[in-house]
Amino acid sequence: MLLSKIVTVKDNCDYRLGDVILKKGFKWEESLENVLNNPIYNNTILKQYLEIVQKQQFNIDILYKTCETYKYVYEIPNEKTLVIHVRAGDVCVHKWFMTKNYIDLIKRYLNTNNTVENIVFVITFSYGEYKERNLWMYSEEKQKQNINTFTNILNACIKEFPNIIFDIYSNENIDKDLIYCIFSTHFIGDVGGFSNLINILRMYKNNIL
Repeated sequence: MLLSKIVTVKDNCDYRLGDVILKKGFKWEESLENVLNNPIYNNTILKQYLEIVQKQQFNIDILYKTCETYKYVYEIPNEKTLVIHVRAGDVCVHKWFMTKNYIDLIKRYLNTNNTVENIVFVITFSYGEYKERNLWMYSEEKQKQNINTFTNILNACIKEFPNIIFDIYSNENIDKDLIYCIFSTHFIGDVGGFSNLINILRMYKNNIL
């Protein structure tokens, strides 16, 4: 079953790529320091990037070059795969949570890209666990909401596009998801810092920036 592939991360307190790199949201400075100083983040994209730029302004050139070195380490999709990032987990409290019309998005994409044969949802049930403010906490109720909402989306898409092969790409190692999305040929992002960061890097890759 595809849903069984989705990883749940209950305590992603600091490795928040979009917030830390783009310097936004609650406690990004604290998370930046924790990533720099905690050895559990050694050999990660975020730490390698921060060791160079420290607290300086966002540097797209350095970040992209850091990511590019992992292109040959982690999996990337083939040219016939449409990758769709879905932000899930603690964001279920927001009105925008999984409200996109994915069937319409896919139809419009396929109308202009007839080489797509596979669609991969990149999704992780991720919770930030900001205990000091009681934010981004895991609960069984939130997890159930995530599972039920995405199940409906996935089933509807599979029914609507019977000739497309659907799959899930989900990892506890967020860097794998980042590389998979950046270097995909076809991509649809979501709301939030992670997808924003991916879109910026993809524009840089395609010489749009």
